Amino acid sequence: MIVIAVAVGGAIGSVARYGLSVWSHRLLGGSFPFGTLAANLIGCLSLGIIIGIVEQRGDLPPATRSFITTGFLAGMTTYSTFIYDASTMARDGETVKAIFYFGASLAVSIALFAVGLTSARSVLR
Repeated sequence: MIVIAVAVGGAIGSVARYGLSVWSHRLLGGSFPFGTLAANLIGCLSLGIIIGIVEQRGDLPPATRSFITTGFLAGMTTYSTFIYDASTMARDGETVKAIFYFGASLAVSIALFAVGLTSARSVLR
């Protein structure tokens, strides 16, 4: 049952990532990978919230937790695409843009995970 939950969650997460990319490209243009950045940031915030809930309540069934974390969030976040985007920028001579993207992705992802975790912990006390 858990394997099915992960597979379904991963499929939905991948479609969500694709949707974010298409939406951001239409809205903001294609000169910066905003969709990948958004997917990673949303995924980190969401993971922090889920981990905080599980830590405080411990009542999330294993299949549900696997669907959300290993399935949906892992399918939605895009580490390999993130590395590809950054390396493409660097290769194309957009070094400052690549460094900004790399730094913002990592720093803001860590910060949003902490915000999600702290928020869930404080709400569920």
